Amino acid sequence: MVFELDEQGHYLMRAEGANAKGEKVSEHPQTFIVDGEVRPLPGFAGITFMSTRPDPHTIQGEARREDGSSSGRARSWCPRTESR
Repeated sequence: MVFELDEQGHYLMRAEGANAKGEKVSEHPQTFIVDGEVRPLPGFAGITFMSTRPDPHTIQGEARREDGSSSGRARSWCPRTESR
């Protein structure tokens, strides 16, 4: 997993690895705007996403359903970022 920092201060996460069969797999790149604002999650109707950077080495986010319940959250340690 790699986080790239763009000129606007947004993070692009790219992740790849291998599945159980040893085949290379990769996730669709995801953009994190780490300002604490709630935004629609592209490609997921009725889901919003909010991300923050609580410290220099952590990016965290939470997805919520229309009723406000959590549909998932994640916290990633980010050892460094690379500017594009």
